[in-house]
Amino acid sequence: MTDQGTITNLFSQDLNLIDTELPKALNTLYNSFVAIGQAAVIATSSPYIAISYPFLMTLMCTLQRFYLRTSGQLRILDLEAKSPLYTHFLDTTNGIVTIRAFGSVL
Repeated sequence: MTDQGTITNLFSQDLNLIDTELPKALNTLYNSFVAIGQAAVIATSSPYIAISYPFLMTLMCTLQRFYLRTSGQLRILDLEAKSPLYTHFLDTTNGIVTIRAFGSVL
């Protein structure tokens, strides 16, 4: 059975990614098209530079593969570290009702 804190943590992280990363991704898409256009202009004006494009693309793909694997592992570690905090917080807020029902003051 999955903790309530784990589910809340995953949900909040997903919403945070949608709110912060999606606008950046759209900006990155635009910048990628601009970079492709600039690379085409550079390749037509200097064919010797165009020879290095496959090597640069291979390097970029290798770095991206390493980065995506590492960032995924870091995200999983972050989620695992925050889940007990969310569980404790939710259990505390659920317990406040019981404490107030018996007349204790916090």
